[in-house]
Amino acid sequence: MKRGSCYNAAAFATLVVCIAVLESMCGAVPSPPSHYKTLRNSFLTRAEVVDAIAPSASCVRNATHCTCRQQIVSPLTKIGAVGAGVDYCSASVLEKEEMTCACPGDSLCTMKEFQCTKVRKLEGDATAVPRGSVACKSSRGTCTKAENEKVCSSHSNIFIDGVLRTCVRNVPVVSDVDDAYGYSNSRANNLEGTLHDYINVRMVESTSSSDVHMCVIFGNWKIGGLEFSDDTAPREEKVRFNASFPINVEIMDDPSDQLVGDGTNELFLSLAHTAQSTDGVCIGPLLNDGSGIRGTFFDLRNMRGINIQTSEPDLSISSMYTWNFAANRPASTLTPEGRSDGDESVTVDIQPVCGCGI
Repeated sequence: MKRGSCYNAAAFATLVVCIAVLESMCGAVPSPPSHYKTLRNSFLTRAEVVDAIAPSASCVRNATHCTCRQQIVSPLTKIGAVGAGVDYCSASVLEKEEMTCACPGDSLCTMKEFQCTKVRKLEGDATAVPRGSVACKSSRGTCTKAENEKVCSSHSNIFIDGVLRTCVRNVPVVSDVDDAYGYSNSRANNLEGTLHDYINVRMVESTSSSDVHMCVIFGNWKIGGLEFSDDTAPREEKVRFNASFPINVEIMDDPSDQLVGDGTNELFLSLAHTAQSTDGVCIGPLLNDGSGIRGTFFDLRNMRGINIQTSEPDLSISSMYTWNFAANRPASTLTPEGRSDGDESVTVDIQPVCGCGI
């Protein structure tokens, strides 16, 4: 399980770190891993093309917050000042992954500029730098969240294959998205309202921060263990999440699943499980500004369809809308039971809104 916390909007602690970006110190950023290319090629050649959903044009839904972006850096160690008080650092030959802040804002409305406090290599100072050292420069700033009394984080419009199918109330939690997922023993344990062999989608609202999250649970291991104990057919799913802002994995169900693109605008996952188990993921925080996020589920094997979940007034979680392959795809492309046979795809678009029917 991966949990993210550096998007905390109210205050981001001042941090001064001596680093040099990989592009400056160690050459070009490495090429994407081969499994990224494999997943992307599979998506481009096998997933059905669905037109993009236009974002809402209402600035009522505008909220700017910070999220995380991953980069590879070479740490620097400050060794003192030379000349006119310029700080110098020695560069480490080791590399590490570091999270930085990103604040995409909303192109329809306003964008709040910001910068994380850190120390970076100065450009053009190579001749003035002592042997084995690099000049460093400190840039100050904080990550903040724009205050907006009309942030829309309580409901979501759900589009399937480009058509608005339903609107749901997001599952409210105080701050921890895992309260709506129940991660333990490499599986989801909050299975309320989930259907077996369905892609169960539930939107989650962190009420303390007005952040929105998306959780997907593939199947229901409790039903599978009781009613499908002899079923040996594999369940397989691939997913491409894309948005105008960096997408971060907060909960990863199975450590053996493939994950590429965490912290970027395009996230790929490849998952596999049995009828007696489940798989799943939670991503976020999502921008609750009407721009939305898209999830394309493809190369699906033995899935029956999509189950969109909602939060009821008593805070229970139920099925709001069920979409089936059997009713939306030619029977010749499915198994005799109406399941996906490994070639099917379906696209789900999410747009956080202030309420349903508006």
